[in-house]
Parts: sequence; structure tokens; C-alpha cells
Amino acid sequence: MIKNDLFLRALKGETVDRPPVWMMRQAGRYLPEFMEIKAKYDFFTRCRTPELASEITVQPIRRYGMDAAILFCDILVIPQAMNIEVQMKPDFGPYLPNPVRSQKDVDNVIVPDVVNVVKFIPSPATTDVTVPSPVISTRVYSPAFDSSTWSGNLIAREINGA
Repeated sequence: MIKNDLFLRALKGETVDRPPVWMMRQAGRYLPEFMEIKAKYDFFTRCRTPELASEITVQPIRRYGMDAAILFCDILVIPQAMNIEVQMKPDFGPYLPNPVRSQKDVDNVIVPDVVNVVKFIPSPATTDVTVPSPVISTRVYSPAFDSSTWSGNLIAREINGA
């Protein structure tokens, strides 16, 4: 049972005493506790490891007491699942050594079984995020991050350093 269901009640159109406040997945990246995790684990390990992603998600909640938090992950895990190499370069950002620019590149892209390939991301169809954090699962609602096909297309072609 979620102790703070203000976000969910507002989504249902119920009358609430104040607007809910939530944090985007990037919101905690300047916190000292996040910097400790960042020093130990690379970017994609932080995204793909449920324990790390949930810990990163709850850090700003512990500190500031929001009503919800977007589960830490990144859209860049999707092109990786599609056989598109994505690197995170220090002092540069995301880098695709071989962007999708030709028919041959398109032919090398796969449509993965998303449930199995990115199983570390909870289904956006559920409201129960089953990550190993009792703070997330019992204290606040944590919707998963979602993006569109258009964003994925732009990433596959042009993301370098952006």
C-alpha cells in the first residue's frame, strides 16, 4: 500500500489539498549521495541495475519528501537493445560510433523482445513498480520514463554529444 497517494489521486481527478510534487529522474544528480554512486558505477550500470536505479530515485525523496519520482533510467538503453552501440563519453555525453544513416545500418537494427531485453524497466502499464526499494514501493508512486518513436529515431541518427 502506498503511504503517499496524492499523485495518484490527482491523476484520477480527485480533489486534493495541494498539487502533487514529483522529481524527474535527473533531479538528484547533483546530490552528494548520487555523486558517491556515480564514482563507483558507470552510467549504463546505474540504469540497468534495479537496486542502483531505485536508490538513485529515492535519494531526492528522502532529502526533500516529494509525492512521486520518475524511476531513474535513460532512453539510451533502448537503442542499445536494438543493436545500436551507445557509449557515454566523459566530458562529451552520449556517443554513437556508428549512427543509423543508411539502409545497411537500418538492416542491422533489431526489434527486441522488450520485456526480456529491458526487463529492468517496470512496465508503464502498471502502477506498482516492483523495484527492490521499500521507500519507492510503499511511500510514493514512481512512474516509469517513456519516450516516443520519434525520439528514438533522432537518437539513432544524431545524438552524439547532445
